[in-house]
Amino acid sequence: MVSAYDELPRTPANFVALSPLRYLERAAYIYPDQASIIHGAPNFMERNLSALLSICISAQAAGN
Repeated sequence: MVSAYDELPRTPANFVALSPLRYLERAAYIYPDQASIIHGAPNFMERNLSALLSICISAQAAGN
């Protein structure tokens, strides 16, 4: 399906490329109090998930 907006040039005002990590950062910024993971007893909110992933990625990069 073609939209009238498909022909517009991509500029910083109307387009931001989202990588998986950038998507998570953006979700944590826009929806900090929304549940991001619900599995059993612990529910992770977006802001907590962003911090948790940052810690895990840092630990993995350090070789732990």
